[in-house]
Amino acid sequence: MCRNESKDIPRLVDRISYELLSLMKHTEVRAHETSSDTYLIGINTHTQWLKSLLEVGSGGVRMVGKSGMWGSGKSTLASSIYDEISHEFEGCCFVKNVRARSRMHGMKTLQEEILSNVLKLKVILTNMEQGIYMLKNRLCQDSVLIVLDDVDHLNMLAGSKNWFGNGSRTIFTTRNQDLVNAHNGITHNVLMLDDIEAIELFSRCAFGKGKPVQGFEEASVHMVSKFGGHPSALISMGSFLHGKDRSEWMSILDRPEDIPVDEILKMFKIRGKYF
Repeated sequence: MCRNESKDIPRLVDRISYELLSLMKHTEVRAHETSSDTYLIGINTHTQWLKSLLEVGSGGVRMVGKSGMWGSGKSTLASSIYDEISHEFEGCCFVKNVRARSRMHGMKTLQEEILSNVLKLKVILTNMEQGIYMLKNRLCQDSVLIVLDDVDHLNMLAGSKNWFGNGSRTIFTTRNQDLVNAHNGITHNVLMLDDIEAIELFSRCAFGKGKPVQGFEEASVHMVSKFGGHPSALISMGSFLHGKDRSEWMSILDRPEDIPVDEILKMFKIRGKYF
């Protein structure tokens, strides 16, 4: 490689990086615009059911575990109910992506987040043991709402009902039903969308309206049937196919029916964002 060519490499890398970043930002914006309205399709029934399990205002302490497979809308449902009832508690905190963030930053960071939000002051912990002690001894004094999103264990964040004051409610989402059973929590199984909800969600992402456009009705029904009511898969695939021609659609529809949803998404480099 000549010297002049080597000098051009950094500029080429910068240009490619800039274009990729621009593309990612455009995709993020469109995904946000799509999801803000469409992802609430079918959520009302689940919200009312969850509220009946929580019995807010009835006293006592309740822990509700929402289990379900990936893409079933557990996090969206938790966020929706949190926004609706959080004002009824003396303190509250919604901790997102517990499983991933605890592995990346440590559980102590999440303990600090809960304490800081509930107590409305900056809390800095020395270690996780101190965090457990403070959670047990400070949160038991008030009615609090704690939502823990996507957890694989609870011992360091909400180990027992005894940690929380009268009237408190803890909601946690998980893919592991055994975790709900282990903590004697009330189970709320999140179900997938039915056929009507699924076609509406997919159509809003693919066509920008609540039903398929003319000429794509049969293909849309077939496409939706591949994803079994998974909200995040429907959003991802619908957004991917938005503006695509029929050949792109057929390349997916021609895939064997027994290929799992996540494998289909990987083939087309689509990542479901909403879990």
